[in-house]
Amino acid sequence: MFTPNALKVKLVTFNDLEDSAGTEYDMIKDSNGVWETTLDGELYGLFYGYKVTQKNNTYSKNVVCIDLMQKQWQLIMITSVQEDLL
Repeated sequence: MFTPNALKVKLVTFNDLEDSAGTEYDMIKDSNGVWETTLDGELYGLFYGYKVTQKNNTYSKNVVCIDLMQKQWQLIMITSVQEDLL
């Protein structure tokens, strides 16, 4: 995730779209402002978002930001499967 001004970023994973709480993983910022982390295991179908901490921004510490590309890829995969069934 590219957010060079963030103080801290956590990856939050959810097993189900309806889950109200997820598992949090600390991310590490590289010299270009890209935050990364690595998870082991089979993660296909896992939902995820990010908790981003900015300077002087206390209201968003419990807000999970979604990755819009995650939703786009899910739609592409669903469309592809539906086309294969036709």
